[in-house]
Amino acid sequence: AADQARLDLERAMRALPERTRMLIDRVKIQGASVAEAANAAGMTETAAKVAIHRGLRTMAGFLSKRGVRPG
Repeated sequence: AADQARLDLERAMRALPERTRMLIDRVKIQGASVAEAANAAGMTETAAKVAIHRGLRTMAGFLSKRGVRPG
């Protein structure tokens, strides 16, 4: 089950644009601040927050279609 969940998460991440994927990886997985991730991506902190939010929402939709429930 854990392997399948990891695979589903990887597929959901791959469905995102590269910059959004990088932001989510840096902030949610690596633990960087939004400001650090935004700076690395060459965008404002506000734009990074929006991209992360939209990316997570897209991932949630992708995972719910696959029957995966968060938490």
